[in-house]
Amino acid sequence: MITVNLTAGTTYYYIFTNYSPFDAPSGGYTVTITGPGQVVTIVNPSEDPACQFACYDIEIVKRETVGMLYNIPGLNANKSKLTTPPTYTDNCGVTSVTFEDRVTSTNCGASKLIRDWKYVDGFGNIAICSQTFTFNQISVFDLAVPTREVHLSCGLDASPAAIAGYTDIDSRPQPASAANIGAFADDYAATPTVVELNEGYANGYFTYLQRGFDGNMHPQKVDNGICNIYTSYTDQMINACGIGCGGNMKVIRTWTILDWCTGDVFTYIQVIKATDEKAPTFNVKDVTISVDPWGCAANWNVDLPWELQDNCAKAEELKWGVKAPAGVTLTGTQPNYRLSGMPKGTHAITYWASDCCGNLAEAVAFVTVIDASAPVAVAKQNIVMSLTGSGTGADGAGKIYGWQIDNGSYDHCSDVRFEVRRPTGAPSCGNIGANGTHNNNTTYNGNNFLQQLPNNPGVWFHPEDSNFDAILGNLDTDNGEFVKFCCEDIPAGESYGLHDVELRVWDDGNMNGIYGDNLIINGMKDNYNTTWVTVRVENKLAPQLVCPPDVTVTCDMELNLSVGKDTEVSSVNLTMTGYPKAYDLCSNLAISYRDILLPGYNEVCNSGTVRRTFTLKKGTVEVKVYNTSP
Repeated sequence: MITVNLTAGTTYYYIFTNYSPFDAPSGGYTVTITGPGQVVTIVNPSEDPACQFACYDIEIVKRETVGMLYNIPGLNANKSKLTTPPTYTDNCGVTSVTFEDRVTSTNCGASKLIRDWKYVDGFGNIAICSQTFTFNQISVFDLAVPTREVHLSCGLDASPAAIAGYTDIDSRPQPASAANIGAFADDYAATPTVVELNEGYANGYFTYLQRGFDGNMHPQKVDNGICNIYTSYTDQMINACGIGCGGNMKVIRTWTILDWCTGDVFTYIQVIKATDEKAPTFNVKDVTISVDPWGCAANWNVDLPWELQDNCAKAEELKWGVKAPAGVTLTGTQPNYRLSGMPKGTHAITYWASDCCGNLAEAVAFVTVIDASAPVAVAKQNIVMSLTGSGTGADGAGKIYGWQIDNGSYDHCSDVRFEVRRPTGAPSCGNIGANGTHNNNTTYNGNNFLQQLPNNPGVWFHPEDSNFDAILGNLDTDNGEFVKFCCEDIPAGESYGLHDVELRVWDDGNMNGIYGDNLIINGMKDNYNTTWVTVRVENKLAPQLVCPPDVTVTCDMELNLSVGKDTEVSSVNLTMTGYPKAYDLCSNLAISYRDILLPGYNEVCNSGTVRRTFTLKKGTVEVKVYNTSP
């Protein structure tokens, strides 16, 4: 313990030091003042390492304030401080703390900042002290070198500023404020000359650390020079992806670093790659196509990729193509590719696109091949049908089936099924189905109903067809298997009639084993094609004509003579003389008669003999029967 009596009005300095030729002192020092007065303790003399700083820190120290250093609430928001202030005590309390800085500097030596403190207590007593801070010149090795290899996107500027801006990280919340700077307004500049959070500085520049507003250390760029260190660079440019691949380059940057005070020169090599490292982008579309008529396979002119683009390459520098599945043939060159021989089913077609730097992207489009190709319908022509009869009835009739009309109809993907019908308005010829349905010219149809049965497939897609009844079922009882012809098809007096028959040929496009079922399965349905044939309907059986027996009549009876001309039997009354009888498959025969007055006939008395000839005409065939009437 040391006790000293102090004289009023005199300033005393008590200096403590760690110097000792023997053991260094340890522990704390306590100073007690009895009576008016105060004690100021200086804890960091200028030779202390805590007071040694780099030359670039002098501006940080010069911006320190009493509020920052003594952490006074409301005055301590800025934590950009490097020094420690003196500690002080006063038995009556200190009312004022201030300081002033004095700076002395040399070109290549250490600069000094002397900080003179002034403390005033409540009685006006003043205590002063000084701190000295040393700011030393730096060496090249005090700086951090820029990133050895920097990767940029193609087309970007490779200057240090551009590199720093491009690789900066957007980490500050928006909206921007006056203290936010940088390309994304994300870097903090609340402390002058200290930029916080610009992570890109380390990629574009030599850097050093400084304390920012938040109290943390942040890299700062050496833009040309800092203190006694100066930097410059030269660039050697080479093509990154070959000649003609625009926007891509490699830069060999040679940095030269000069220590102005020592004259030492250093070099550092940095490689900057401004290349396209992203693959092109594009979209593809799934498509559905049909087999062609020449085989059960599809040929497809490949669609262009949709919205093909690249972040760097020009449109003419992009390449694209497709990969063909096994068994499918790929021909053509960009942009005209063709895939041939794709069977029914779904095929995964892989598109690829590459830029001039070799970046490759792929996408898959699904091509679904269905059988939407109708069968080839082939029919015979000049078909001749002769009606036949029952042997006892007068009605002639005949049938024609689809297979009889067919002349080699085919489908490349499945077998075929036939349906036939006659045009609307054709006679029914007794071909009547359920509920009186006219089966000759309307066939069964399920397109208005869903109650189709496996044993009742097929429809005609004609608007007038609607012959499936929910209760009665299929109204076309022959399922379009055949059509009928009859005597109504031969005009009266003719030996034949010409009539059209429609042949419809179905395939099994939906591949469910039922032909013409009109069901859509996985986007596929059965297909059909139609053709026409003209049928010549004939009645070839020879007709028979039987004359009435000879008769004798009185001169006053009505004879309806037809001398020198033909008269239709159906147009006169022959009750007195008798009617002929005709026998044929069809009853629509034309019978006429002509009379001849035999020699000795008295036209005044209407007496004598008359020969009546009956003629039955069936087409070009005439049957004549003679009858002699008195």
